[in-house]
Amino acid sequence: MASGPDKKKRCRELALFFHQLCVADRTTFRLWLVGDSVQRIDRHGDEILSQMEFSGRIGLEAAPGRLLGLRPRSIRIVISDFLFAGDARPLVSACGRGGAALFFLQTLGQEEIRPEVSSGQRLTDVESGAALDLVLDRHTIGQYQGRLAAHEAHYRQELRRHGGSFSRLNTSHSLKHLARHVLLPCGLLSPRAAGGVT
Repeated sequence: MASGPDKKKRCRELALFFHQLCVADRTTFRLWLVGDSVQRIDRHGDEILSQMEFSGRIGLEAAPGRLLGLRPRSIRIVISDFLFAGDARPLVSACGRGGAALFFLQTLGQEEIRPEVSSGQRLTDVESGAALDLVLDRHTIGQYQGRLAAHEAHYRQELRRHGGSFSRLNTSHSLKHLARHVLLPCGLLSPRAAGGVT
């Protein structure tokens, strides 16, 4: 989640946007920040979100056993890049159990969606610190995009089983663009809310 400034900025904006919608509609808002620890925030969400850091070393895949006290019949919105290996079922089940609606929003930078061909590079996992040296040629990029598509298809399938929705957001686009072209079509926003983004 800390792979680029656009990604961090857009994630903060998305969370703040949902927080502000809840405040405007006088709807209870509960924020969970999942990283090395799990923080449940019931008040002053806007202040905490504006200062939110992306320094955790534990991925969201470890969250299912740590998410306790999700409000029954609530709308759950999960914001992550979901760029971690493993089965989607435990996370989807933990987030969706007892809820009224479930939305997974995948935030990816342009370089993660469509990497450019380049010479040798060292890629470092910001969570584990593991490094990989490779050449980003067309074949390598094609393999990566194939695995990414299969990974996303797995999440979409599991979310459909739970009546949920999976949407990819390109964080190089503005919040206004994402609201109108992603959040509105997936049913997360009404036209009034999408039109109110500034």
